Amino acid sequence: MPRKKKADDANEQGNPTPATGEQQEVATAPVPPPEANGHHPNGEVKRRPAASFAAMTDRTTRIEVACWANQVKTQGGEYTQFSLTVSRSWKDSDGQWHQGGSFRVHDVPVLLHLVQSAYAYCLNQRMDVRVEDAGTPF
Repeated sequence: MPRKKKADDANEQGNPTPATGEQQEVATAPVPPPEANGHHPNGEVKRRPAASFAAMTDRTTRIEVACWANQVKTQGGEYTQFSLTVSRSWKDSDGQWHQGGSFRVHDVPVLLHLVQSAYAYCLNQRMDVRVEDAGTPF
């Protein structure tokens, strides 16, 4: 969480300080209360991905690809459209997990496998499977 800016920080960035000598504070967004069992405090259910594919790339790095199902309404009807999100988390020397947006070179093969798995899941959701009993011997 970012810290609040003080008057000294404003001077370092070339911004003027208040003439009265008071410290200038920048408003930050309030931290929402923790969620309980996937529900928001106002009673809404937290949206979850339809499927998620994750793997460790080394002992401290985890990559996840999530598939999100979105209902789209058109004049021709309603259908499900999928989108993918990719995230990378790593554990620091203190054991704390952090989120990041970039990938290391050794992450790429694992990332490719996870994206292909997620794509196969999304493609399978669009397939129609018919099994007819034609007197097969097995």
